[in-house]
Amino acid sequence: MSVRISEKMLGSRIDRLNKITGNRFNFTLEMAYGGYSLSMHNGRSSVFNCGYTTKRDLFNRILAYMEGIDLGIGLNKNDDEES
Repeated sequence: MSVRISEKMLGSRIDRLNKITGNRFNFTLEMAYGGYSLSMHNGRSSVFNCGYTTKRDLFNRILAYMEGIDLGIGLNKNDDEES
């Protein structure tokens, strides 16, 4: 049985995303039409360009996005060490 994703859980992930990016993009949770979307720059642009989706789908997308950022940071550290 899977865990039900809450708005609080989404908010927590978004807070973490803002922290690891130094709040440079000001990620926010948008809600409309019974769905959820991740926006940046105070709602001026959508991160995933997928419209509004379920909490679970958005949660998974945010986790994948964060893993990509972590991977990119790790790759940059390796590039710096090789230089």
